[in-house]
Amino acid sequence: MLNPIDKKRKIEDISKFFLKYFKREGFEFVDLDLIIDTDLLTKRSGEEFKKSTITYKDLSGKEISLRPDLTISTAIKYIQDKNTKTKKYSYFGSAFKLSLNGKLKVFNQIGCELINSKQGQEDKVIQTFLKSLKKYKKKKVYLGDIGIYNSLIDNFLFDIFIL
Repeated sequence: MLNPIDKKRKIEDISKFFLKYFKREGFEFVDLDLIIDTDLLTKRSGEEFKKSTITYKDLSGKEISLRPDLTISTAIKYIQDKNTKTKKYSYFGSAFKLSLNGKLKVFNQIGCELINSKQGQEDKVIQTFLKSLKKYKKKKVYLGDIGIYNSLIDNFLFDIFIL
């Protein structure tokens, strides 16, 4: 078992490897906000999703959350930057969620996103990620519920075009 310092170095080395690979594949690295507007999350993802977020009120009384996921933060960045073209983003950072029993879960997330691409292009992201894993013998790939992400993007894009 690795000591905490060696574990941290290993995570950094692996992260650098993936981010370098994503860059070679044309993905732009984005540094995402740690805090996001809770209202933005609940309007797009629902009250049920809010139960897993860590929320606070800022000095003005506005409810804010620690980012629960970097995929969602990437979508929010895309929309706030008023992008309308296809974008390829990569990211790495910590995310914060509450488990069903209310315990804090802090985890690192690394990934890449292809936003606003032509239908059927999602496999490019999966292929890019799987190609990057060839170096590692032991690996697990988790595909999350992209329905939440798609709903978020669809609603935001609708809002952008209404403005």
